[in-house]
Amino acid sequence: MTAATGVEKTRDELAAEYLLGAFMQDASATMAVCADAGLTPRDVQAADLQALLAAVWRLFERGEAVNSGTLLFELDGAHPTINLRYLAGLEMGPPASGAARWVREIKQAAARRSRIAALQAALAHEHAGTDADAAASVAWAELLQRLTEQTPKGASLVLPLQWARDLGDVAEVPPQLVEGVLTVGGLSSVNGQPNAGKSYIAGHLALCVAAGRPWLGRRVAPGGWALYVAAEGAASVRARWQADRKHFGHELGRIALVARGLNMLDPSADVDALIATAREVSRQAGAGPGLIVVDTVARVMVGGDENTAVDMGRLIGAADRLRETTGAHVMLIHHMGKDAARGARGHSSLKAALDTEIEVTVDEATKTHYAKLTKQRDLPSKGETFACKFIPVELGIDQWGNAITACAVEASEVGIGKPAPKRMTASQGAVLAFLAGREEGARRAAIVEALEPQGVARSAVYKAVADLLMAGLLMDVAGVIYAPKG
Repeated sequence: MTAATGVEKTRDELAAEYLLGAFMQDASATMAVCADAGLTPRDVQAADLQALLAAVWRLFERGEAVNSGTLLFELDGAHPTINLRYLAGLEMGPPASGAARWVREIKQAAARRSRIAALQAALAHEHAGTDADAAASVAWAELLQRLTEQTPKGASLVLPLQWARDLGDVAEVPPQLVEGVLTVGGLSSVNGQPNAGKSYIAGHLALCVAAGRPWLGRRVAPGGWALYVAAEGAASVRARWQADRKHFGHELGRIALVARGLNMLDPSADVDALIATAREVSRQAGAGPGLIVVDTVARVMVGGDENTAVDMGRLIGAADRLRETTGAHVMLIHHMGKDAARGARGHSSLKAALDTEIEVTVDEATKTHYAKLTKQRDLPSKGETFACKFIPVELGIDQWGNAITACAVEASEVGIGKPAPKRMTASQGAVLAFLAGREEGARRAAIVEALEPQGVARSAVYKAVADLLMAGLLMDVAGVIYAPKG
């Protein structure tokens, strides 16, 4: 972009960026505004912005979604300055309702450039071959610079601004890959002790993304794809996929496996190869939001030291480059430290860089596995826990006549392994009665509003909701409280 070249953005370039954000928020309405004004990508002067708008036009004409991931895939690396972080920033820009204003800015700037070019050509023709020619060219260049509000390179390095007055009334969150769990193009880790089931749970999540089916009760963005990097245990990953297909009776979806160790500390070798592979998987899958699972951190840091900021920083840099160039969410599977209370092993810079952290544990008494969101940067779901069981599935007989088995992951009844209240209080009963049969759930404030007229104090409602959530008798999905059915 213009900022990447060290030149301050003009008003029409900023308007083009806002317009791109409007397309990602509401493509149909924004395209209608552009059509009414007769705007085309050629009306934008900056080459990268023109290429982005041309990509929007192509996606719209094909009836495909316009978002950060599809735009990045459509450009296919032709414009290296355009990455996922930049596109996501545009998507979070001013509301699409301002599209008409930005189209007007772009059209006015295009008309101004056309008039100046015509005048400059006429002057050059009049003074061709004279000493006035050179002076006229300089004068017109300076005038063009002032009229287009362009600042010379190096004179100003003002970063893009978003004014508070331009914000709408509705808060925005990044596009989500898995409802309340993973964001598109984000970075996460799944941590756990050996045999806790972290690879099973992450693998099941990848299968759900690839097939567009819910993961442990949460909705998944449709049309997605997944790439599973099995740097260890590839045979068991294949068996788990087969168990999933046999147990649930559905196809596996758009998921592929890399069955080899990688060194993600070497950007010139394995990281480049992984980026190219992910792009190919995305191309064959037909774009859509993607997920890349790396199993495990230890096996892709060969020769590095997890405990140093330098080597962990190199891994984070590789993961960031992978997600920014492919548009995919990158999920790292990692081991817990010797002291589980201190979280994942290795340098703390990894946790700081994560958008989402999931901690996997197992209750041996009930054979229930739990995935808890222990960090959530952009979504209001930190602390939520998902329960599941591993169901053995027979897949054949080995050379000795023994059964070959692997497990499918199945959502477990919410609250298994968690203590229920010893005695239901009146306020808890009122909350449960209010939520019973409400498919859409309700926010805490709505529950308070409904129960206060019945004599249930505000503080009692909030405490009852908290206690019922702890007991697993209620679910909190992105701030909306539900009573589990069945």
